[in-house]
Amino acid sequence: MVLPDQAAPDGGARIVRLGAGLRAEPGPACAATAAAAAAAADARGAGVSVASAVAGVLRAAPRTGQLWVDGVRSRRYVPSEGDPVVGAVLDKAGAEHYSVDVGAPLPALLPQLAFEGATRRNRPTPSPGDLVYARVVSAPRDSDAVLACTDAAGLAAGFGPLAGGAVARVTPAFARALLRQRPPAPVLVALGKCAGAFEVAVGANGRVWVAAPTMPGLQSVVRVLEAAEAVPPTEAEAWVEDTLCGWAEAAGVAAGGAAAGGAAGGGAAAGRGGGGEGAGRDDAGSMDLDLGF
Repeated sequence: MVLPDQAAPDGGARIVRLGAGLRAEPGPACAATAAAAAAAADARGAGVSVASAVAGVLRAAPRTGQLWVDGVRSRRYVPSEGDPVVGAVLDKAGAEHYSVDVGAPLPALLPQLAFEGATRRNRPTPSPGDLVYARVVSAPRDSDAVLACTDAAGLAAGFGPLAGGAVARVTPAFARALLRQRPPAPVLVALGKCAGAFEVAVGANGRVWVAAPTMPGLQSVVRVLEAAEAVPPTEAEAWVEDTLCGWAEAAGVAAGGAAAGGAAGGGAAAGRGGGGEGAGRDDAGSMDLDLGF
C-alpha cells in the first residue's frame, strides 16, 4: 500500500515505465529507495524521484517493467501514457481536435487525423455523445491528455469509433485487472460460456464498452461486470452461472406473476362484458426485468 506523495519502492525491479498513479519529480523531497530512484533517473533523466499520486496498491509488471498504483475502490482516473480508454466525444476543440470525456479531471484531446488512414478529406467525423476506443499518447500532469485511435505503429489495432452497445462502469483498478490478465480474465471467459456471444472493449479509465446480439444478453453482461470486482478469479465461473440463473429465475417469477394477474383481470373484464379491457391488461402484464439502468 502507498499513500499520496509517498515514495514508491520498486521491490528490486528496474523501472522502465511509470504507469498510472505514479509521478516523476525533480529533487530528493519524495525520493524512493535508492534502486527505484536510480531506475527512475535512467527512465526520466538524472535527479528524478518517484512518488505516488494516489492512495492504493503498488503493482509491477515484470514482463514490461512497468510500475503503477491501483487506487483502492476509487473511480478517479488519472491518465497514463499507453492506457487504452473508452471515451465519449463532447464536441470539437478548435479546428483540429475533438474534446473527449475519459473520466479524468480534464477532457482529453483527440486529433481529427488520429485514426488509421485518416486524411483531411477522408476521416471519421464523430458527433457529440459518440463513443471511441483510444490510446493515451501523452498525459501531461497539468494539461489535457492527448489520445489516438491507433497503436504506436499507426494501425487501428482495435481502436476507433464504437457503434451501439452500452458502457459498464467499474473502478480503474478492476479495469486494469481485466486488461492485464492473459488469457482473458476468468469473469469474461465465464460470461462467454453463460451469456452467449458479446464484444468488449476494456478502458483503463473504468469504462467497459459491451455489445451483444440481444438486449437481455447486453444487460446481463453489463450488470455482471459492474458487480464482479469483489469476486475472486477462482470463483468467477460459478458466481457468473449462479448470478445469471438467479436473474433468469427472478425474471420468470415476475413475468409469471404479471401474466397471472393479467389473466385474472381479463376474466373480470369479461364478466363485466368488457373483453377489450381484459386484453389490455394481458398486454400490460408482459414486463422487462429492471436491471437498474
